[in-house]
Amino acid sequence: MKKILVIGLTAAMLMTSVLPALGATSKISSTSLFQQTPTSASSTLEDKTTKNIVLTQDQKKQLLNSLEAKGLLDGNPQLVDKINRGELPDSSNPEKIKAVAKELSISEQTPHKKYVFPDGSYLERTLTVNKKIAIVPENRSQLVEAIGNENDVDDLFAQVAEKQTKNQTSGKFSTQSLKTQSIINTDTASYYYDIWIQEDGNATGGGFTADFVIVWGGADSISKVWNPRCWAVGGTYTISTLAVDRPTEGIYSGSPARAHLSWEYSILGLGGSTYSTNLFVGNNTYYSTLS
Repeated sequence: MKKILVIGLTAAMLMTSVLPALGATSKISSTSLFQQTPTSASSTLEDKTTKNIVLTQDQKKQLLNSLEAKGLLDGNPQLVDKINRGELPDSSNPEKIKAVAKELSISEQTPHKKYVFPDGSYLERTLTVNKKIAIVPENRSQLVEAIGNENDVDDLFAQVAEKQTKNQTSGKFSTQSLKTQSIINTDTASYYYDIWIQEDGNATGGGFTADFVIVWGGADSISKVWNPRCWAVGGTYTISTLAVDRPTEGIYSGSPARAHLSWEYSILGLGGSTYSTNLFVGNNTYYSTLS
Protein backbone atom coordinates (compact mmCIF):
# COMPACT_ATOMS: atom_id res chain seq x y z
CA MET A 1 0.00 0.00 0.00
CA LYS A 2 1.23 3.49 -0.80
CA LYS A 3 2.64 5.33 2.21
CA ILE A 4 1.91 8.91 3.22
CA LEU A 5 3.05 11.11 6.09
CA VAL A 6 1.47 11.73 9.48
CA ILE A 7 2.85 13.81 12.32
CA GLY A 8 2.47 13.41 16.10
CA LEU A 9 1.90 15.62 19.16
CA THR A 10 4.13 18.60 19.92
CA ALA A 11 6.66 18.06 22.68
CA ALA A 12 5.08 20.67 24.92
CA MET A 13 1.93 18.53 25.10
CA LEU A 14 3.69 15.42 26.30
CA MET A 15 5.39 14.04 29.43
CA THR A 16 9.17 13.57 29.37
CA SER A 17 10.71 10.31 28.23
CA VAL A 18 14.36 9.52 27.48
CA LEU A 19 15.25 6.91 24.85
CA PRO A 20 18.75 5.55 24.13
CA ALA A 21 20.36 6.29 20.78
CA LEU A 22 19.84 3.57 18.18
CA GLY A 23 22.08 2.25 15.43
CA ALA A 24 21.28 1.80 11.77
CA THR A 25 18.64 -0.86 12.37
CA SER A 26 17.22 -0.82 15.87
CA LYS A 27 13.95 -1.57 17.64
CA ILE A 28 12.47 -0.15 20.84
CA SER A 29 9.04 -0.67 22.35
CA SER A 30 7.15 1.52 24.83
CA THR A 31 3.90 0.96 26.66
CA SER A 32 3.64 4.52 27.95
CA LEU A 33 0.68 6.54 26.65
CA PHE A 34 2.67 9.77 26.57
CA GLN A 35 6.25 10.29 25.39
CA GLN A 36 8.28 13.40 24.58
CA THR A 37 11.15 14.49 22.37
CA PRO A 38 13.36 17.57 22.70
CA THR A 39 11.75 20.55 21.01
CA SER A 40 12.97 21.14 17.71
CA ALA A 41 10.61 15.12 9.05
CA SER A 42 9.35 13.43 4.59
CA SER A 43 7.11 11.03 6.15
CA THR A 44 4.94 8.13 5.31
CA LEU A 45 1.95 6.42 6.84
CA GLU A 46 0.99 2.90 5.94
CA ASP A 47 -2.71 2.56 6.70
CA LYS A 48 -3.40 -0.84 8.26
CA THR A 49 -6.57 -0.78 10.37
CA THR A 50 -7.04 2.94 11.06
CA LYS A 51 -10.59 2.98 9.74
CA ASN A 52 -11.57 0.21 12.13
CA ILE A 53 -10.21 1.88 15.26
CA VAL A 54 -12.71 3.02 17.90
CA LEU A 55 -11.30 5.10 20.74
CA THR A 56 -12.06 4.09 24.33
CA GLN A 57 -13.37 6.61 26.87
CA ASP A 58 -9.89 6.96 28.40
CA GLN A 59 -8.31 7.53 24.99
CA LYS A 60 -10.94 10.14 24.11
CA LYS A 61 -10.19 11.98 27.35
CA GLN A 62 -6.42 11.94 26.74
CA LEU A 63 -6.77 13.21 23.19
CA LEU A 64 -9.23 15.96 24.15
CA ASN A 65 -6.98 17.09 27.02
CA SER A 66 -4.01 17.28 24.65
CA LEU A 67 -5.93 19.31 22.07
CA GLU A 68 -7.30 21.62 24.76
CA ALA A 69 -3.76 22.28 26.03
CA LYS A 70 -2.91 23.60 22.56
CA GLY A 71 -6.07 25.71 22.33
CA LEU A 72 -7.45 23.64 19.44
CA LEU A 73 -10.86 22.96 20.97
CA ASP A 74 -12.00 26.56 21.42
CA GLY A 75 -14.80 27.27 18.95
CA ASN A 76 -14.31 23.89 17.31
CA PRO A 77 -17.22 21.64 18.29
CA GLN A 78 -16.72 19.50 15.16
CA LEU A 79 -13.46 18.07 16.45
CA VAL A 80 -14.89 17.49 19.93
CA ASP A 81 -17.90 15.67 18.48
CA LYS A 82 -15.69 13.54 16.24
CA ILE A 83 -13.49 12.41 19.14
CA ASN A 84 -16.51 11.83 21.40
CA ARG A 85 -17.85 9.50 18.68
CA GLY A 86 -14.61 7.54 19.00
CA GLU A 87 -13.19 8.71 15.65
CA LEU A 88 -9.60 9.75 15.00
CA PRO A 89 -8.87 13.34 13.84
CA ASP A 90 -8.24 14.20 10.17
CA SER A 91 -4.52 14.40 10.98
CA SER A 92 -4.60 10.59 11.32
CA ASN A 93 -6.65 9.98 8.16
CA PRO A 94 -4.39 8.74 5.31
CA GLU A 95 -6.60 10.07 2.51
CA LYS A 96 -6.85 13.55 4.00
CA ILE A 97 -3.11 13.66 4.63
CA LYS A 98 -2.37 12.62 1.05
CA ALA A 99 -4.49 15.51 -0.23
CA VAL A 100 -2.26 18.11 1.48
CA ALA A 101 1.12 16.47 0.89
CA LYS A 102 2.46 19.26 -1.33
CA GLU A 103 1.73 21.84 1.35
CA LEU A 104 3.91 20.05 3.91
CA SER A 105 7.24 19.74 2.11
CA ILE A 106 10.09 21.26 4.16
CA SER A 107 13.64 22.19 3.21
CA GLU A 108 16.69 24.22 4.15
CA GLN A 109 14.95 27.31 2.79
CA THR A 110 11.55 26.50 4.38
CA PRO A 111 12.31 24.47 7.53
CA HIS A 112 8.85 24.61 9.12
CA LYS A 113 5.33 23.88 7.86
CA LYS A 114 2.03 23.46 9.69
CA TYR A 115 -1.35 22.51 8.23
CA VAL A 116 -4.62 22.74 10.16
CA PHE A 117 -7.42 20.52 8.86
CA PRO A 118 -11.10 21.59 8.73
CA ASP A 119 -11.79 19.58 11.90
CA GLY A 120 -9.09 21.56 13.77
CA SER A 121 -6.46 18.82 13.96
CA TYR A 122 -3.04 19.55 12.50
CA LEU A 123 0.20 18.26 10.99
CA GLU A 124 3.45 20.08 11.72
CA ARG A 125 6.92 19.32 10.35
CA THR A 126 10.26 20.86 11.33
CA LEU A 127 13.94 20.80 10.36
CA THR A 128 16.22 22.34 13.01
CA VAL A 129 19.93 22.99 12.44
CA ASN A 130 21.98 22.12 15.54
CA LYS A 131 25.36 22.70 13.87
CA LYS A 132 26.51 24.08 10.53
CA ILE A 133 30.29 24.22 10.11
CA ALA A 134 32.06 25.41 6.97
CA ILE A 135 34.73 22.93 5.89
CA VAL A 136 37.76 25.25 5.97
CA PRO A 137 41.10 24.95 7.83
CA GLU A 138 40.25 27.47 10.58
CA ASN A 139 37.28 25.27 11.56
CA ARG A 140 39.32 22.07 11.87
CA SER A 141 39.02 21.84 15.68
CA GLN A 142 35.24 22.33 15.50
CA LEU A 143 34.97 19.61 12.87
CA VAL A 144 37.08 17.18 14.89
CA GLU A 145 34.90 17.81 17.93
CA ALA A 146 31.70 17.36 15.92
CA ILE A 147 32.81 14.32 13.89
CA GLY A 148 34.99 12.77 16.60
CA ASN A 149 37.81 11.44 14.42
CA GLU A 150 40.77 13.37 13.00
CA ASN A 151 41.29 10.93 10.13
CA ASP A 152 37.68 11.37 9.03
CA VAL A 153 38.16 15.15 9.08
CA ASP A 154 41.33 14.83 6.97
CA ASP A 155 39.44 12.67 4.47
CA LEU A 156 36.67 15.26 4.39
CA PHE A 157 39.11 18.08 3.62
CA ALA A 158 40.66 16.01 0.83
CA GLN A 159 37.25 15.23 -0.65
CA VAL A 160 36.16 18.86 -0.60
CA ALA A 161 39.47 20.10 -2.01
CA GLU A 162 39.30 17.66 -4.90
CA LYS A 163 35.67 18.26 -5.80
CA GLN A 164 35.11 21.89 -4.90
CA THR A 165 38.16 23.88 -5.94
CA LYS A 166 39.09 24.41 -9.61
CA ASN A 167 42.18 25.93 -11.17
CA GLN A 168 40.70 28.84 -13.07
CA THR A 169 43.21 28.66 -15.93
CA SER A 170 43.13 24.93 -16.62
CA GLY A 171 39.64 24.12 -15.35
CA LYS A 172 41.10 21.25 -13.33
CA PHE A 173 40.48 20.60 -9.66
CA SER A 174 43.21 21.68 -7.24
CA THR A 175 43.95 19.80 -4.01
CA GLN A 176 46.16 22.59 -2.64
CA SER A 177 43.83 25.56 -2.29
CA LEU A 178 42.15 24.51 0.97
CA LYS A 179 45.52 24.51 2.72
CA THR A 180 45.74 28.29 2.37
CA GLN A 181 42.07 29.24 2.06
CA SER A 182 41.00 31.67 4.80
CA ILE A 183 37.95 33.43 3.34
CA ILE A 184 34.66 31.52 3.19
CA ASN A 185 32.59 32.01 0.04
CA THR A 186 29.14 31.22 1.42
CA ASP A 187 27.75 30.69 -2.08
CA THR A 188 30.12 27.84 -2.93
CA ALA A 189 31.37 26.61 0.45
CA SER A 190 31.02 23.01 1.63
CA TYR A 191 29.44 22.38 5.04
CA TYR A 192 29.10 19.79 7.76
CA TYR A 193 25.57 19.70 9.25
CA ASP A 194 24.00 18.26 12.38
CA ILE A 195 20.20 18.59 12.23
CA TRP A 196 17.09 17.45 14.07
CA ILE A 197 14.11 16.37 11.92
CA GLN A 198 10.66 16.02 13.48
CA GLU A 199 6.98 15.61 12.72
CA ASP A 200 4.10 16.49 15.06
CA GLY A 201 0.33 16.08 15.06
CA ASN A 202 -2.44 14.81 17.31
CA ALA A 203 -1.87 11.09 17.85
CA THR A 204 1.78 10.15 17.34
CA GLY A 205 5.06 11.58 16.14
CA GLY A 206 8.78 11.08 15.92
CA GLY A 207 12.13 12.50 14.99
CA PHE A 208 15.86 11.85 14.82
CA THR A 209 19.25 13.55 14.51
CA ALA A 210 21.29 13.30 11.31
CA ASP A 211 24.86 14.30 10.43
CA PHE A 212 25.64 14.96 6.77
CA VAL A 213 27.99 16.85 4.46
CA ILE A 214 27.16 19.19 1.57
CA VAL A 215 30.10 19.10 -0.86
CA TRP A 216 29.86 21.89 -3.40
CA GLY A 217 30.66 20.41 -6.80
CA GLY A 218 30.74 16.86 -5.44
CA ALA A 219 28.53 14.15 -3.96
CA ASP A 220 26.64 15.06 -0.78
CA SER A 221 26.46 12.33 1.86
CA ILE A 222 24.80 11.30 5.14
CA SER A 223 27.35 10.04 7.65
CA LYS A 224 25.25 9.20 10.71
CA VAL A 225 21.68 9.03 12.08
CA TRP A 226 21.05 8.76 15.82
CA ASN A 227 19.03 9.96 18.82
CA PRO A 228 15.57 8.67 17.76
CA ARG A 229 12.51 9.92 19.65
CA CYS A 230 8.87 8.87 19.29
CA TRP A 231 5.71 9.56 21.26
CA ALA A 232 2.07 8.50 21.37
CA VAL A 233 -1.30 9.55 22.80
CA GLY A 234 -4.01 6.98 23.50
CA GLY A 235 -1.80 4.06 22.51
CA THR A 236 1.73 2.69 22.26
CA TYR A 237 4.59 2.87 19.78
CA THR A 238 7.46 0.65 18.68
CA ILE A 239 10.52 2.06 16.90
CA SER A 240 11.31 -0.44 14.18
CA THR A 241 14.08 1.10 12.05
CA LEU A 242 16.58 3.95 12.06
CA ALA A 243 18.75 3.66 8.95
CA VAL A 244 20.82 5.38 6.28
CA ASP A 245 19.28 3.83 3.16
CA ARG A 246 21.52 5.58 0.61
CA PRO A 247 24.64 7.13 2.20
CA THR A 248 25.90 9.07 -0.84
CA GLU A 249 24.21 11.14 -3.52
CA GLY A 250 24.30 9.62 -7.00
CA ILE A 251 25.96 12.30 -9.12
CA TYR A 252 24.94 10.72 -12.43
CA SER A 253 21.64 9.16 -11.37
CA GLY A 254 20.51 12.27 -9.51
CA SER A 255 19.34 10.16 -6.56
CA PRO A 256 19.83 11.99 -3.24
CA ALA A 257 21.32 10.42 -0.13
CA ARG A 258 18.47 9.16 2.07
CA ALA A 259 17.83 8.22 5.72
CA HIS A 260 14.66 7.36 7.60
CA LEU A 261 13.10 6.52 10.96
CA SER A 262 10.06 4.24 11.08
CA TRP A 263 7.81 3.28 13.96
CA GLU A 264 4.52 1.51 14.59
CA TYR A 265 1.67 3.19 16.44
CA SER A 266 -1.02 0.99 18.01
CA ILE A 267 -4.29 1.91 19.71
CA LEU A 268 -3.92 -0.41 22.70
CA GLY A 269 -3.83 -3.52 20.56
CA LEU A 270 -6.85 -2.53 18.44
CA GLY A 271 -4.73 -1.80 15.38
CA GLY A 272 -2.64 1.00 14.04
CA SER A 273 -0.26 2.19 11.35
CA THR A 274 3.40 2.32 10.40
CA TYR A 275 4.99 5.77 10.17
CA SER A 276 8.27 6.76 8.49
CA THR A 277 10.13 10.08 8.66
CA ASN A 278 12.59 10.64 5.80
CA LEU A 279 15.53 12.94 5.10
CA PHE A 280 17.00 13.57 1.63
CA VAL A 281 20.41 15.18 0.98
CA GLY A 282 21.54 16.09 -2.54
CA ASN A 283 22.14 18.84 -5.10
CA ASN A 284 23.85 20.96 -2.42
CA THR A 285 20.80 21.06 -0.14
CA TYR A 286 18.56 18.93 2.09
CA TYR A 287 14.80 18.47 2.26
CA SER A 288 11.89 16.30 3.34
CA THR A 289 8.68 15.60 1.41
CA LEU A 290 5.49 13.63 1.97
CA SER A 291 5.39 10.47 -0.14
